[in-house]
Amino acid sequence: MALIPPPGAVPPRPGPVYDNAIRMLAADELLILCRWLGIHADPGAVRLSEALPTFAQHADLLVGAGPGRLAHVEFVVRPRRDMPRRMLEYRARIMNLDPLVSLTQHLVVLGKGHVDDTVVDGDQLTMRYEVTYLRDIEPVGLLTSPALAPMATLGRARPTERPELLRVALQTIREQAPVSRRNELGSLAITLAAIYLDPITIDSARKESAMPINLEETVG
Repeated sequence: MALIPPPGAVPPRPGPVYDNAIRMLAADELLILCRWLGIHADPGAVRLSEALPTFAQHADLLVGAGPGRLAHVEFVVRPRRDMPRRMLEYRARIMNLDPLVSLTQHLVVLGKGHVDDTVVDGDQLTMRYEVTYLRDIEPVGLLTSPALAPMATLGRARPTERPELLRVALQTIREQAPVSRRNELGSLAITLAAIYLDPITIDSARKESAMPINLEETVG
């Protein structure tokens, strides 16, 4: 399939800082992220170019999950009211690449808000996609893997519990992630934590976890 970018190619990624943070996570932890979302991805699943035809639209994540199977994932902090229509537009453009492929779609809500998971137009059209609200996910499950730990601070918790979740997430990354991945995963955890936590609280958790991360480079 012509969608696979050449080795080492990193196309520009438009979009908010939190969306880009998750894209970075998917770049190196693709299979773990897919399986967490319930995407049936083969061990050889590859990330495809997310640039879609027409108006240079970019998907957050497009996965070649296996023979004849694609998975499309969008990450949003707070979904807009037009999100269902946008998911339909994504589906139309992705299916235009290969009308015979089986496509599943997933929306991951990082922060607050709700969104319909179905597009209905009378009896002419019904389209459904999976929606995952991180705030409904138990953080303990995310903390079992350093690849998912960056999202733990966004899981189900009271506001007073989130600083400790960030500290534990950073500790999990420091103790379990490969050395080559520690700084990147730690930076992602700090970036995502800024959805709920202020810079002072984040910096305190970073210091307690002994993660050598420059706060100024991660929190926008």
